[in-house]
Amino acid sequence: MLRLSKPIIGTAKPSQAIRFRTRTSKVPVTDPGRHNPYLRKLQEARAQPIVVKKPEIDTSALWHNPSQWLSQKCTAEQILNFTQQRRTLLGKDFKHNKAEFEALLTTSDYTGLTKDHIRIQYYQGDKALQRLLGAPKAIKNARDFEAHVYNPVTIRRDYDSHEKRKIFDHRDVRHLNRAAAYELPKLALYRQEFQPPNPVEKPLKFKFISMMARPQDAHNRKVVLTCKVENLKLSAESSHKLKLLAGVRYDRRTDELKMSCTNHEEPAQNVRYLVQIFDNLLAEAKDLSKDSFSDIPLDDRHIRAKESKQKKRLCDFVFPEEWKRPQDAPVQMECEFVPKRLLELIH
Repeated sequence: MLRLSKPIIGTAKPSQAIRFRTRTSKVPVTDPGRHNPYLRKLQEARAQPIVVKKPEIDTSALWHNPSQWLSQKCTAEQILNFTQQRRTLLGKDFKHNKAEFEALLTTSDYTGLTKDHIRIQYYQGDKALQRLLGAPKAIKNARDFEAHVYNPVTIRRDYDSHEKRKIFDHRDVRHLNRAAAYELPKLALYRQEFQPPNPVEKPLKFKFISMMARPQDAHNRKVVLTCKVENLKLSAESSHKLKLLAGVRYDRRTDELKMSCTNHEEPAQNVRYLVQIFDNLLAEAKDLSKDSFSDIPLDDRHIRAKESKQKKRLCDFVFPEEWKRPQDAPVQMECEFVPKRLLELIH
């Protein structure tokens, strides 16, 4: 902001009688937070050093006090889990504890290791124990594989949960492979020859559709029922009446009655609905007391329409000779201005 000062009286020159003075601010112009208090607080917070605090460990927890493990009557699995928690949470601050070692000695029956092996594993690590025990024995059958897989000693205690899950998944796959190699061949003793069902005893066939990539698709609940009329062993009049009642759902070419249903959400409900409809049709066809409809011929127009669509269209049509009319052909006109030879070349 500009301010006009008072004129200087004295021997000053006229050009110096009036001068301009500018007001300067204490905050530099380049400071973006001089007018924004929130930005100023953010700058002050950034200027402070960042101090990373370690997570507080509950020293009263049971896993942090190995001296109480035996008095609390902890199981072998709990003791092994507590040891893993101490190694993971304490990190570099982990130190061997005599009470913890004595508690681990009680897990020898659970792990199958001797006390000397537990001492070597606790103080020297898993690699020292592996060098002492050597390579595992050869696995010859699925039982030996299960004993090797589900032995707790085969899993290192310093793996995290994600790595352990991968190990268990890999071992489950290998367990299934071993079972397929050694156990599944034994199922050949129970092998039976396949005998198709008798079409007379079970004339109904059901077709289901499963859209694997689209579970919400309407086709997943669709059920198709097919049945051959000759397998029902009906009389001629009852068979004719059943075909008339079925209408377009009967195909005379294959002698099959076909129905489908998508009214209900579950396929089992659609199956029950189709069976009820078929039972009603069959009961009505067998009832000849009212009318047998023997004087009504079978309508097969829908079959003829399908056959006409399935026929291949011929492309080599020949124009009939009797339809030809040469007298109606266009007459060739000669032009006096065009030479006759040129007209012959054109045509």
